[in-house]
Formats: sequence, structure tokens, C-alpha cells
Amino acid sequence: MNAAIQVLIPERPDVAWIKKYVPIVDVAREVRLQVFGRTKAGCWRIENHRNGDAHPSVRFLLRKNIARCFVCDQIGGFSNIDLVMGVLNCDFSSAVSWICERFLVPSARRGRPIGQRSSWSQYYRVGVSGSELELLVRSGLWGQLSPSQRAILPVLLAFRNPDTAVTTISYRGLMRFAGIGSPKSIAGAVWRLQALHVLKIERSSGAGVVRDCSSYRLTLDDPELIRLLNATYHRQRHEIECERAFRSEARNSREKAIREAVELDLRTNTKNNPEEQPQSCTGELLCSLSEVRANKSLHLVKRGEEESQKAGIL
Repeated sequence: MNAAIQVLIPERPDVAWIKKYVPIVDVAREVRLQVFGRTKAGCWRIENHRNGDAHPSVRFLLRKNIARCFVCDQIGGFSNIDLVMGVLNCDFSSAVSWICERFLVPSARRGRPIGQRSSWSQYYRVGVSGSELELLVRSGLWGQLSPSQRAILPVLLAFRNPDTAVTTISYRGLMRFAGIGSPKSIAGAVWRLQALHVLKIERSSGAGVVRDCSSYRLTLDDPELIRLLNATYHRQRHEIECERAFRSEARNSREKAIREAVELDLRTNTKNNPEEQPQSCTGELLCSLSEVRANKSLHLVKRGEEESQKAGIL
């Protein structure tokens, strides 16, 4: 990882969210395990295997987001945090911080226990408001949404039923509260958000003359959406790194061009006027003082001769 890229690490990482939604297969690849597809990998504890684990013994249970080595782990399995701790030989806090540097992790909600408090390296506080749209913004996906798509999401959150987590609202209501003037824009925005796995639409049956309002459920914890957010986040970081490198190269090129122009100008002046030597301010001052003294002495001599001539005449 390039140190020039500043990674935003939340002050209170949500450990439960990490264990549930950060894919353990991707974590295994990040710690440089030999992963075969999405179902198995080689064990890092090769001393426990007679043949150096030539036949991979680690199996990934994708539904539970855990893994298990059928030689080393006799009961249960281990989480993605346990995997980082085991492979990198680090403590729990270091493992969580390591994951936060490579995957998008939200902050734990206020009042929710997070275990032992520890100091986290951070560049500024994030997730203080506890907004559910935090990951969309931090990943960069929010900036890629259209104005209509961005306007719909806060409205759906504001009118969501706290018991069922479902928002029932008509197109007319979305147009009024989101500030969108066309039902066609609403339909296109809703369809795009559903394709991105941001929300799920529960359409009405359509019975009767007037159709009932559709219901919308935000699916911000959908695995496909999380995978898309992580991909967008890494792509944004790569673009930032390239932009910084380009700006640094352009700045160095400008400075080099200025230095070469100054050196060329000095060489040209020296070649055209080889007898002229640049004098410092001190040298110029001394020359001017010597000229003043010489003129003053000459003036005194002439004045003395004139007075002598007058005395002789008188």
C-alpha cells in the first residue's frame, strides 16, 4: 500500500459489521494466502500438516463468513479478524485496524459496546452522526449517482417506518419531497438504485382503479453492494494516487525548466560579454566612494591654486 494515500479509519470501528460483511475470502487474499476459487485455501500453519498442506485444508463457509481448517481447527471456525491475527501474528486491535485500512468499515453506533477501548490512528473524525449513507459517501459511489438518485435516498430514510424498515410513498410524494419534477426521473432513479442493490422495491398489486403506493426497503448491507463499494473505494484511491503522482511530476518539470532557463540565460550573457564581470553590491559601493573622494581631492587642489594666484597678484 502506498503511504501517500491517506486512509480514513473510523474512530470506533464496528467489529460486528466487520465479521459479518467483510468477505473472509478477500481478507485471505489480502494476507497473501493461497486461495483457490472462493471455497478453499492453503493453511498458514504448515507445521500441523504432514505434507505441508499440499491439498488445501482451509474451507470457507460463505454464508456465515467464516473459515475452518479441517486439520488444525477441530471445532467451529474462525472469523476474518481471527484470520488476520493468526497469519500476521498480531493482537485484536491491530487486526481490526489492518482490516479498516483495506476495506470500508463504518463506525459503531453510539451506545453500542465495542469491547476494549484503544487508540486508533485517524486523519479526521468520521461517522459521528451515524448516518446510514456514510459508506456510500466515503466509498465515492455517492459522487457517481445522479442528482435524482441522491435526492431520493434521504427522503426514503426520513419517511421509513422504524418498525418494519420499509418506506411506503408514492411517486408524487417523492417528487414533492425530493424536489424532482418528473415521474420519469423518479422511475429511472429508482430503477438504477435497485440495480446497484441500494434498495429493494416491493411494488403494489395494482388492483382497482387507483394503484397503491409502492414500498421501498434500503438494502445497504447487501453483499453485492458491499463488494461494489469496496471496488469503487479502491478505484478512487488508485485515481488519487495517480493524480498526486502526475501533479508532482508536473511540478518537478516546471522547476527543472525554470532552472535550465536561468542557467541558459547566464551562459548566454557571459558568452556575449566576456569582459563584463558581475559585481556585487559591495563592490559597486566601494567604486562609487572612491570616485567621490578623488573628485573632492581634485576640487581642493584647484581651489588652492586659485587662492595662490590671487595672493601673488595682490
